[in-house]
Amino acid sequence: MKTFRLRTRIVIVALILLLAAPLAVAAQGRDGIGIGVMLGEPTGLAAISWLGGGNAIDFVAAWSFRGSGSVYLHADYQFHAYVERPLTVFAGLGGFVLFQDRPAMGLRIPLGVSFLFERAPLDFFLEVAPGMALIPATDFVVGGGLGFRFYF
Repeated sequence: MKTFRLRTRIVIVALILLLAAPLAVAAQGRDGIGIGVMLGEPTGLAAISWLGGGNAIDFVAAWSFRGSGSVYLHADYQFHAYVERPLTVFAGLGGFVLFQDRPAMGLRIPLGVSFLFERAPLDFFLEVAPGMALIPATDFVVGGGLGFRFYF
């Protein structure tokens, strides 16, 4: 029961952070699509598409090292806000799918920082993503990593 309460508190705090992010000064973001690599849990290809006003959609297709390993996909809607140019903080809401012996699906709340180079079509990012597996059973999960993306 204590574990459930702790998980509930973590999800509530993450949701508050998610809702507070747009209240900050909106980041201008980038134009176009960024493609690169994310290292961590999971490790694989990362992409982002900027929608304007500091909003973006983030995608990852990767290999997860949990258990015996599996193919991992996630997509997030992210809100970015400048702390001080070119550094942004971001929060988002998304979902993930693990393709393994027992496929799993769930929700994730990515929180992180991104360094958007102003004179180069490149960014570096660091994220932590607490979440909740919903299928086949509920379970608290945490993912995250660091990476870079090159913009076209």
